[in-house]
Amino acid sequence: MVLRLRKSPHRSDSDLEALNEKEESHIEDTDDPTVDFQEHVISRLVPAEFLPHLEHIEVEPAWLEKMVAIHDKKRPEKRRVKDGIDLRRTRAVLATNLIGSEGWAIEIKVNFLCSFSPS
Repeated sequence: MVLRLRKSPHRSDSDLEALNEKEESHIEDTDDPTVDFQEHVISRLVPAEFLPHLEHIEVEPAWLEKMVAIHDKKRPEKRRVKDGIDLRRTRAVLATNLIGSEGWAIEIKVNFLCSFSPS
């Protein structure tokens, strides 16, 4: 299994101040939309036995901060400068690890700027 954590772009101090003025310092922690997309769309196209397990789980902020402190330095420098794990999140996705498995893996990425709404 793998743990998928949401990232956010790094912002300057002035960007963060402006953002905090517009909204509260915490965010509404919504679930990762990929789980809903798999349940409502992909499951109609691909038989269940071929789909990875995806599950929302809670993550403790203290654990998340410690994990980032230990592992972030292993990320490539150009990626660390661009973005990082969003420490405001309290939810993550536990998923089947498809790296190194036998057979084929197909990734379908969705632009969630479109109007997908699980209903």
